[in-house]
Amino acid sequence: MILTHNPYRTRGPVGWGRMVWVLALVAVLSACASTKDEATEKEIEKTPDQVYAEAKEAVANKEYKKAAERYEELEKNYPYWENINVALMEKAQVEYDGRRYEDALQTLDRFIELYPADAQIDHAFAQQFAEQVAHPQAPPHALARDRRQIGIQRCME
Repeated sequence: MILTHNPYRTRGPVGWGRMVWVLALVAVLSACASTKDEATEKEIEKTPDQVYAEAKEAVANKEYKKAAERYEELEKNYPYWENINVALMEKAQVEYDGRRYEDALQTLDRFIELYPADAQIDHAFAQQFAEQVAHPQAPPHALARDRRQIGIQRCME
């Protein structure tokens, strides 16, 4: 028996129609993807000083959540910025003012771990201790005690 019709062969306009739909679908999906990339690039175009200014403005307006987000953006996108240690301490204060005590303690722990010889290390220890005394429901940080000892030893060297 000889087949006169091949089901796998596309004919003229029907094959082209499918191709046009596929290309249209690809174009729409790629357009959606480029919008997200442009938004990310726009965020990265900010300098660390601009982000820091936005954080300070949010603090002045008592928008603690927004300020903490800006400080987080600084820490994430500009970890080697010259004033990141100051921003980290300010972030801890903002989290405390926003009643996010556990987050503030974690930020202070990170500060102590990253900058054990910083001039603000005593302030970080004092603030950490005060938060633990004022809010005993926050989990105790046994590791912070060990880090303090390491930080003090490094400062004394």
